Amino acid sequence: MAFTGAFALTAVIVMLPVILDNNFHTFWHDSLESQIDRTSPFSVWGLWGGLSLEQHLVQAFAVALAIAAAFVPRHRTIVEVGALGAAILIAFQLGLTHWFYLYIPWFFPFVIVALIGSFPSEIGWALRRNDSYEAAPAPVAPALT
Repeated sequence: MAFTGAFALTAVIVMLPVILDNNFHTFWHDSLESQIDRTSPFSVWGLWGGLSLEQHLVQAFAVALAIAAAFVPRHRTIVEVGALGAAILIAFQLGLTHWFYLYIPWFFPFVIVALIGSFPSEIGWALRRNDSYEAAPAPVAPALT
């Protein structure tokens, strides 16, 4: 309840200039409509025209993947969450008309969690078991005599 209230209050405060000036049409046009109608040479969809059916299929696949990942598998480790998160974000990015390399940080943390967690090490084993990783105490140097 606290999160929902804080989110609603923040949304109202951020939208206050639009609400007070009754500029919903301008807000819609400048933020959402301009993005929907945007063309760009930075993806397959923007570089070559006539692929709207294929782009919509890729976008539908991304949505289906996100919905499926919400239910399967039922219980997940951190490694699986990282891998699923990366797969979903990459799938969504594949359907974008405008893609830029600066979008890599959106999925990169998920990839790192999945890679480190699947690597056979103490950190990887802790992530697979959903344990918290605690570093071993530093060795004490022997006293010089």
